[in-house]
Amino acid sequence: MFVIAKIKSVNESATAVQVAEMLEATSRELKAAEAELARLDRAHRSVLLADDDKALDRHEQQTTAARRQVARLRALVEVLEERHSSVIKRETEEALDRRKAEAVAAVANVIRRLDTEYAPAAETIAAFLPDWVSAINLTKTTNEALHAAGRSDLLLSPEVMARKAPNREEPAREEIEIVRGPTQWEKDPRTGEMRAIGQSAHEKPREVRRTIAARVILGDQLPPLAESVALPAARPGKRRFWGK
Repeated sequence: MFVIAKIKSVNESATAVQVAEMLEATSRELKAAEAELARLDRAHRSVLLADDDKALDRHEQQTTAARRQVARLRALVEVLEERHSSVIKRETEEALDRRKAEAVAAVANVIRRLDTEYAPAAETIAAFLPDWVSAINLTKTTNEALHAAGRSDLLLSPEVMARKAPNREEPAREEIEIVRGPTQWEKDPRTGEMRAIGQSAHEKPREVRRTIAARVILGDQLPPLAESVALPAARPGKRRFWGK
């Protein structure tokens, strides 16, 4: 009844964690039962030599019961190990089924959005880009006319106005450099070696100040918008919205 009750307590809905906990507890019981059986086996000879049949009968009954308990617990451990493996397999399959269902739902959702969201958005962008290109061309032809008229008030292209980071000015600055040894050298006409002029080659390190001129760092320019955009068709057999 003990073993049957234990097995029944691990129902079909038990999780792998629950089965593992029961397996661990049963393994501890088995270890204790094996220790008790080993103790009774060690005591058997002394009980036998005591020449007390009643005590020997009791001892042998206890040993038999202990041996039976160890066998039961070992069988229960085996059953729980099999159940644990089975539950892990079941939970793995269930998790994979859930993952598959989530993937199916996600795919169905983006396919639906392909028509309800991507296509309208692509239409909007595709309708905007020709106007963008037209404004660039208009700026170019207007600047050509201004330049031909000798004017310098040229227009900036939309690409420069909207898609170029501003230039950054880096002001002039002074740097201090540590110089070691002579700074002027000449070639010895006799030996061909370079030698210091007017100061010792063992001169102590000294500071030399130099001025770094101001400079302008150009801002990053993004690539041409119309040439960068590619809007493929939403469905087979449909036209591309924009790009090659």
